[in-house]
Amino acid sequence: MSIVFDIYSLYSNKKLIKFVIFAHIIFINRNIKNKCHLAFLDTKKPL
Repeated sequence: MSIVFDIYSLYSNKKLIKFVIFAHIIFINRNIKNKCHLAFLDTKKPL
């Protein structure tokens, strides 16, 4: 029983790690887009 539980917890941890990495990538991409957008607005201001 404990072996099965260990395998299950390992599996769920892998899923959790994948989710965390995926969420982190999305967050980084959004930050980069926001920075690019702000830079774009800054270049437009003098005009």
